[in-house]
Amino acid sequence: IKCAQCNSLGPADSMVQRYFFDGSVESFCSQACGTRFYVEDVLKRPAPIEPGRGRLWCPVCGDFIFQNSGHLAEVFGRESPEYHAACLVTHYRHYHIVSHDRAWKNHNYASKIPGYIYDDYKEEVNNRAKRQILRALVRHHKKNTIPKSVDAIALAKAFRKLQFNERKTYKEITQTLAKLS
Repeated sequence: IKCAQCNSLGPADSMVQRYFFDGSVESFCSQACGTRFYVEDVLKRPAPIEPGRGRLWCPVCGDFIFQNSGHLAEVFGRESPEYHAACLVTHYRHYHIVSHDRAWKNHNYASKIPGYIYDDYKEEVNNRAKRQILRALVRHHKKNTIPKSVDAIALAKAFRKLQFNERKTYKEITQTLAKLS
């Protein structure tokens, strides 16, 4: 595998790889360019699997991800924008904010976070995740890089229906909808 940016050769030479439970592999060029790409993209597998088949589009990653939740599917239904939004928040909490996973897995790490209480911290992290996801959605909208299978306005509206939204989060949802319209 060759890095598209700096032409370094594949995993043995200059790639750092991350393996996921769904069998996908994510590679990063360990050279100065730091390019991220998925091995499945390099191998020219079929186009991204559409939502509803276990893959959802993440505006932060800019790619389709595997995120599944039986509980959220019962609450919202797998095909709904609310399910997509809720799964994105879960994905962000576990893959983009390292401190959350470290805190609930490691008591010593959690004890260093002032006033750490799991449910309160999760609520705070979820609100931060919602705002970051909405900002990323707007960035992709400006660049016209939102996949055709994703209804950006419905996705942004879906964040309103998620629990424990702070005032700042509601404000971000309103601003996002104005920018997407």
